[in-house]
Amino acid sequence: MRTAGIPAILIIFLAACAPGGVKPTRTIQNGVETVMNRTVPYKLKNEAGSFSLSEELVLDLEREDLAAKGLTQPRGFEVAPGGEMFVLCESGIFVFDASGRFLRKFGRSGQGPGEYQNPGRLRVLDSGELAFYDGGGDKFLYFNAEGAFLREVRNTSKIAIFGPNGALCLDGAGYLFEEMDFDPAKAGMEYHLTLTGMDFHKTARLGESISKENPLKANRYNLFDGYIKYAVLGGRIYAASQGAPQFEINLYNFQGRWLRSIQKEWRKVRIPQSYKDAILGASKGSLGTMLKDKGYFPDFYPAIKELYVDGRGRLLVETYEAGPAKEETIVDVFSPDGTFIGEQPLAPALARFIKGDRFYALIEKESGFQKLMVYKMNWH
Repeated sequence: MRTAGIPAILIIFLAACAPGGVKPTRTIQNGVETVMNRTVPYKLKNEAGSFSLSEELVLDLEREDLAAKGLTQPRGFEVAPGGEMFVLCESGIFVFDASGRFLRKFGRSGQGPGEYQNPGRLRVLDSGELAFYDGGGDKFLYFNAEGAFLREVRNTSKIAIFGPNGALCLDGAGYLFEEMDFDPAKAGMEYHLTLTGMDFHKTARLGESISKENPLKANRYNLFDGYIKYAVLGGRIYAASQGAPQFEINLYNFQGRWLRSIQKEWRKVRIPQSYKDAILGASKGSLGTMLKDKGYFPDFYPAIKELYVDGRGRLLVETYEAGPAKEETIVDVFSPDGTFIGEQPLAPALARFIKGDRFYALIEKESGFQKLMVYKMNWH
């Protein structure tokens, strides 16, 4: 159909700025789908791209009764399907019901069976068991939801794990490790995501990796600590590397098969001088002097700060873009099929996670203690 009086370039511009946005392109190569999104969200029919949060509960971790029971700085959080909340700290696992009422405490630090020294990421398995990795004992511990110790499994893989949070039990499918390749005599190191079976035999290495300099050997040292960010839901692993030059989240199954790449054009955010000053100011002594002499910062933040997955498989990707209010950040919202469908500002938090239609945020108080906020997510 011929359109009179309207230049072709204007027609293209109007189409790109239409309420639906620009539809992402999808390509398939070697059986893997790549979804390329633009900077403007694309509105899908019957798929909400934004949400509001309705406060339901504030669990104040500064409470005197909790301190008397030994609750200290949290090392991990989890939520059971029924709403029970588990707070892991060095002295044990504290259990609260969905209304915030303290129920019980179990587990303890130590070197014996069922005890731990450096606990990491806590996870409720599909079986209902609780599992986490103990970096001090290089083992996985399992409890039932009532707190009974079930078993511990020593890591026999000989994999060097990157920190106590660098290992996760994937139900009965195996384990996910942040494997570290480090030689103190060399100028660099690398870590990446590795999958093993339940017998700790390596089954796959995922595509995400981070390269770091050894500050004791390298001539220069990047003072921005990049990490691999990942979330697990329904037999799927969503992973992104902060060392990647592009905005990309890759989706894998528990066997390591690459299923989808979700990409997006992104707006680069320059690292401010205030951030650089804070990092250098926290470095004391000879190490601080060495980092000031050798240290450098990249010009820009990475594309992705953190990522979360809700109960429907919607992906929320926290960026370094500033929101409209002070200290807010922008979260990009993707549909379960990888379409960029919305942007959402969020207030600052030490950690966030989503379970079903509930949004949890760990907030630092002025006193230095923390509180766990629980919200109902209302999509619209």
